[in-house]
Amino acid sequence: AGFDQQRQVAAFTDPAVQAASQRLAQAGKGVGDLVHADWQRRLLLGVEASTEFADGWTARLDAAWSPRIGERVGNVLFDRQFRPVVSSLVQAGVGVEWQHGDWLVALAEANWQWAVDVPSSTALFLTARHQTTVVAALIARLGDGQPWTLQTGAMWGVSLGDWALAPRAAYEFAPGWQAGLGLALAGGPPASPAGLFRTDNQALLDVRKAF
Repeated sequence: AGFDQQRQVAAFTDPAVQAASQRLAQAGKGVGDLVHADWQRRLLLGVEASTEFADGWTARLDAAWSPRIGERVGNVLFDRQFRPVVSSLVQAGVGVEWQHGDWLVALAEANWQWAVDVPSSTALFLTARHQTTVVAALIARLGDGQPWTLQTGAMWGVSLGDWALAPRAAYEFAPGWQAGLGLALAGGPPASPAGLFRTDNQALLDVRKAF
């Protein structure tokens, strides 16, 4: 569907964006320097646990910490004026999965992320200081020999108000070969990741070979 040209023009004529561009020019850098680095220096410590608490039911819990060490090691975020903010991150997730035989799987998971070193008054670009996301998926394998696969995945950004939906149907027409048709739909505010794709919904036709 292409880009929303009016929204792109409005973004790059925003006074804050122009001021950021001028600061880059004065420093002898370009816009690409904001998103490019030869080395990403980040430390991630995490743990994950899972248990089958009932027949066919599995619960999962994970937690992670990515610390900021000085000004050069950490997670680089950007504020709404494209200024970099280096921060520690605390992340946690909880999920549940249900499997019925060998033909149906359903799962849901909630994830939370906290940018520890970002001031509460700072508005971030494409993320939030406290960000919660919920995801869910359903997979069904049908037919004699299970040649059909019907699945859908969904995401809701609780903090940013964006969403995405990706249904897909596939058929195994030969051993190891599968043809599928799917959709990728998204929406939300322009400052959210899915908001950037709200004018770029897609229909996807693919052929896959499993080795």
